[in-house]
Amino acid sequence: MQKYEKLLLSELRIALYDNTEEFSLTHERLTKAVTLNENLLSLGYTLNAKDIILLAQSLSLDTFYHSLLSLMDEIPAKPMYPDFPTQVMEIDEATYRMHQLVHYFSTYGVESLFPVEVAKGWLPNVKESIKTREDDKLLEAKVLELIPQTNQYQTPFIRILSKRERMTIPEKEMISMACIHIPEHILKDTSIQFKENLLELSWVFFETMKKEQFIKAMSSICQHTGDVLRVISYVYKRNHYHFTKSNKKMFVRVLESFPISDFKVNIMISNKKREETLFALQALDYQEYSRSRKHNQAVKSLRQKELHSWYSKVHDLLSIKDENAVSFIGQHPGTLLRMVSWLVRLGYSPEKIQMELIQHVESLSMQTLVSILTHFGQEFEGEKEEEARDVYNICLAVFEAKATTLKTALTGRSVYLEMNNISLENSLIETNSKSQEGGYIRSGLALKIPDAVKRLRFFVYWNDKRRVDIDLHAFARNLEGEDIHIGWNSHYKKEGIVMSGDITHSNAAEYIDVDLENQSLDFVNASINIFSGYDNFKDIDECFVGMLAVNQLGEDVKLYNKKNCFFSHHLKGVGRAMNYGYIDVKRRILIFNGSQDEGTGKKKVSQFTLQTYLEALLTGQGCILVNNKEEAEVILTLEKAKEVKEVSLLDNNFFMEA
Repeated sequence: MQKYEKLLLSELRIALYDNTEEFSLTHERLTKAVTLNENLLSLGYTLNAKDIILLAQSLSLDTFYHSLLSLMDEIPAKPMYPDFPTQVMEIDEATYRMHQLVHYFSTYGVESLFPVEVAKGWLPNVKESIKTREDDKLLEAKVLELIPQTNQYQTPFIRILSKRERMTIPEKEMISMACIHIPEHILKDTSIQFKENLLELSWVFFETMKKEQFIKAMSSICQHTGDVLRVISYVYKRNHYHFTKSNKKMFVRVLESFPISDFKVNIMISNKKREETLFALQALDYQEYSRSRKHNQAVKSLRQKELHSWYSKVHDLLSIKDENAVSFIGQHPGTLLRMVSWLVRLGYSPEKIQMELIQHVESLSMQTLVSILTHFGQEFEGEKEEEARDVYNICLAVFEAKATTLKTALTGRSVYLEMNNISLENSLIETNSKSQEGGYIRSGLALKIPDAVKRLRFFVYWNDKRRVDIDLHAFARNLEGEDIHIGWNSHYKKEGIVMSGDITHSNAAEYIDVDLENQSLDFVNASINIFSGYDNFKDIDECFVGMLAVNQLGEDVKLYNKKNCFFSHHLKGVGRAMNYGYIDVKRRILIFNGSQDEGTGKKKVSQFTLQTYLEALLTGQGCILVNNKEEAEVILTLEKAKEVKEVSLLDNNFFMEA
């Protein structure tokens, strides 16, 4: 239960309150709730006025603070030099390197010489001050949303699966824990927009549900036969290419619950899909267990290549460069949008493609448009440059046209942008390319670093039953173009960047500080990798990593302060290296990256930024931008809504749905 609540907090910024009994709203209880909200600031959170009243009337009033505190992460281990960073800045290189070598010998050296496994290596006996002080509060408190305990599974389930984007790893964990508590009528009413999410959910059902319950659930969440066939292939592979007789009969019943007309259309969408369909049907021994003569006959026709797909006609037209190909593909607007780049490359008129798309603009996916614009808004060279420019211009015109057709809370309203903590012109909207590590603040968004923040602290704490060696690295460049590397195998301090020492065993912490007042730095990539122990972050029991705002550096100041955390993650992805964050020192912005590589260069740049998106959206919606909140009918924000007239871009999933 606590793990689920921690996921609610980190991914959705949601906390639960006990709504089993409601108290009268007295002055005493309201005062208590307001005081509690003041105390939440020490944890980096705050409640809006409506939720303060809800809490005042709830059984959770006396326990809420400590319940929330129990969900917050801590770093229980010390770095190699506990009085970091001052201690490391003052140490000479000869001493630092000697400590490094002795530590390595105490783990890797001993294990190479003797048939033993070392649990913990030698650490230098250095001064360790008692940490009694907390750093100043440097970041705005994050708004927390309260939901009743009775809705703790339904609300996140609907919110996550209704989005037109791939679930992150933490979201998959939440859904797997929540779905077994979801009643059948909610399953039936929840439209799963992104098909890969359907696959994850079906696997959980396959593992946890009985036969009749599974058949009902799958008939509820699958929109057509094509969905069922994808699920069959996915579950079959994940189940080590094995189905029992009961499994086969179960899936055949789900398939034959759909009308024959739907069945015939979806088993032969394209030649490639035909092979995938035959694979799924073979896994079921379909013709042995089928109970529908019409469905069985359709499968025989498929095997004998008597069914022809719409896609085969498309390929025929494109192979001869038929001038009517664009209008024919326009019968399926989503397919036309996904084929824009291919059609441009084949020499079809960009104007004709654009006109055809705009005719069907209401049927087009906002998520696909944003993805294409972000990708083709990047710089390309050679032959790709002209193609990319044409694709970008087509899709931007289509996006602008679509923005006029949307029905949102913004339509025709006066709008104030409450986004002072975000650099709009440096933020990219990552959809399917976003980091799978999740978090409320999605990858690609550029956070402004407040002026009071003197340095950023990249941190990691890890623990496992085995000895695991995690390393932090900083790959930087100064304004003269010189590359700088801070890490165990390079400098340990240079140009305002300093590391806390390299520890090679579990239950350990490492830090890298970046001095933002250093005038010579251009940018820094903060990277993390597994040196030894496992091949994937997901296999480590705990790997907690994040970015912290820092001001005070006294030896008695605590190294980790939850209220000053920009973002943090428990890494659960595949791979042993990650470009975690990008710091633009000159512009004072911080970006969560979370990609599976060790990035060393400048961040990805695209013409299509969050600012471009908002300008096109607000223009198309007929909005009037105002300069103060009082004049606005709607306040548009990226964060949780604090006021009644605030609308959150993230919570309302604007990048996918608007």
